[in-house]
Amino acid sequence: MRYIEFFSLILIASLSQFATDIYLPSLPAIADFFGVDMNTCQLSIALYMLALTFTQLFWGPCSDLVGRKKTLYTGLMISIFGTILCAKASSIRVLIIGRFIQGLGNGAAAALFRATLRDTFTGKELARIASYFSNFLVIVLMLAPMIGGFFQKYYTWRASFIFLLFWSVLCVIFLKFTIHKSQKSKTKNTRSSWKLAYKRLLKSRLFMACCLSNFLTYAGMFAWITSSSSLLIDQMQMPPIQFGVWSGVTGAGLMLGAFFNGAFVKKFGIIKMLYWGWSIIIFSGLILILTSLLFDPIALALLISAFSFFVGASLVFSNTNATALSPFGDIAGTASGLYSFIQLSGGATMSYLIASINESGSLLLGVIFFLSGSSALLTFFLMTKQTYFSNLSDS
Repeated sequence: MRYIEFFSLILIASLSQFATDIYLPSLPAIADFFGVDMNTCQLSIALYMLALTFTQLFWGPCSDLVGRKKTLYTGLMISIFGTILCAKASSIRVLIIGRFIQGLGNGAAAALFRATLRDTFTGKELARIASYFSNFLVIVLMLAPMIGGFFQKYYTWRASFIFLLFWSVLCVIFLKFTIHKSQKSKTKNTRSSWKLAYKRLLKSRLFMACCLSNFLTYAGMFAWITSSSSLLIDQMQMPPIQFGVWSGVTGAGLMLGAFFNGAFVKKFGIIKMLYWGWSIIIFSGLILILTSLLFDPIALALLISAFSFFVGASLVFSNTNATALSPFGDIAGTASGLYSFIQLSGGATMSYLIASINESGSLLLGVIFFLSGSSALLTFFLMTKQTYFSNLSDS
């Protein structure tokens, strides 16, 4: 993969998450601007995630049929239309509709960057490359809340969506000159072949173990993403620009986890890296539970816990991605789409639950962190057993 293609893929892959994080510092200001409560504003995250999630089941097989490049073009154009609606929104309803359309289009980017990587790498090599890819990706994502906080302090919340519009157009331009090989499935694509592909994936215990454990891990991550602005800006009176900076620092946890995974996955194997990841997530929940029970809400405790969670999550995401997709090179687009659908369902579900709860605090977030890691670890263990452990260690 050439450097320009690598950079192009990072731009496209980061778009869906960047579109979530950049306007988090502006949520309280958006609520005031439209005269609505925070729960209503948080619905814009939940519905964005809903659209982002369900479109995975369409974009993945579509890319196997017509190729990655054409599918990405279509998704990016839909995303641009939704972003324009958000930037010009005159009511919270229009903003939420725009976010939903954004999610429909960004689903292509979220689904297909994994398939594009899988077209080139497999096994432990895919896990290693995915980790280095994550390092570059996280640098971009760390900037999102910082940029959003800057726009909120010195301009307006609309500036974040104008920035997203330029980002999306830049993705279209880079896509035109990169990713020249538009990978397609080698088998004939019909409705029946799609059904057979999904049946094959759903019957794979290892694939489903990775997907379901990722569902639970992603739910914990989006508990932080959805509630962080309410906790830190509304409840603890943290200025938006400071929130952006601190959110970027917690995002560095993803980079640290990706660095450790890239450095040690070949030595210790995928399974050990997964269990270390979930153990760190469980530890992050315990930190927040204890500090919430013993002290008044402390911003530093929240940030340390979130940082630890993201370190563990990075280990989980890199290795479940490689483990789930490696055996399915002939249907990589469909596999990537289903994988992303199940993973993002965790984020969409948790975003909706957080938006529906009138009062959320650090104790609840700590409990969610703890349950996210422990239930994911238990799910993976029960679904794979020792047979799969030995197979993976040799892969």
